[in-house]
Amino acid sequence: MEQPTQEHLQLSRKRQQLILTYKPNDDNPDYYWIELLKERKAERGITPKESILEAARAFWMPIACSKSQQYSSDCLTEMFWESIAKLNAQQELLWNTVGKSLNLERPPTTVETQWTSSNNNNPPSLNNDSKSTPNKYSGCNYNGVGLL
Repeated sequence: MEQPTQEHLQLSRKRQQLILTYKPNDDNPDYYWIELLKERKAERGITPKESILEAARAFWMPIACSKSQQYSSDCLTEMFWESIAKLNAQQELLWNTVGKSLNLERPPTTVETQWTSSNNNNPPSLNNDSKSTPNKYSGCNYNGVGLL
């Protein structure tokens, strides 16, 4: 009997799909948000889809993975602190670009962290194997996920 190949295993895994098309009019604030995401693509090579996924993951990933009961507590702990670091970075950017220019009082940081956020935008895989690849998100292997 022939062993399944890695490619075959990848094709047989369950996947979730989210397709979103959103076209706000120019009288909607979302119009300018999308315009900014497109500018970011031109300046940094980051697509609007990648920006949206990055921001949404920072908040929702640890919650979803905790609820799935597929991840170790060590993996969830690292994922939690990485998300906190990303959310703090978002708060800092919001403060520096909007809050200061409006002379607002700076809000307190709700959670202090010294954890460094990864530049990796891919989610971890279900195997929780932190040693199988140098490409890590919160210590979990995510090779072959095929997100974008």
